Amino acid sequence: HRAIANWSQNPYAFGSYVCPTPGTYTTYLGSLAQPELRNKLHFAGEHTSETSLGYINGALESGQQAALAVTYILRNSF
Repeated sequence: HRAIANWSQNPYAFGSYVCPTPGTYTTYLGSLAQPELRNKLHFAGEHTSETSLGYINGALESGQQAALAVTYILRNSF
């Protein structure tokens, strides 16, 4: 069996899955995971992944990258 889901219309998903409009990926790909506020704010999630965009692998990959970046900053700030 095959199932198709329209996450943007699912009232129980609460917008938890990226639903890009045409041109979004080509416009923002590579910049969504860039830290802000002088490296004090890091972003993660499947929408920030360049290799597994839109999949759980991308969420895990980007979360790991953000955690490593924060760890590096904390270790080198003291």
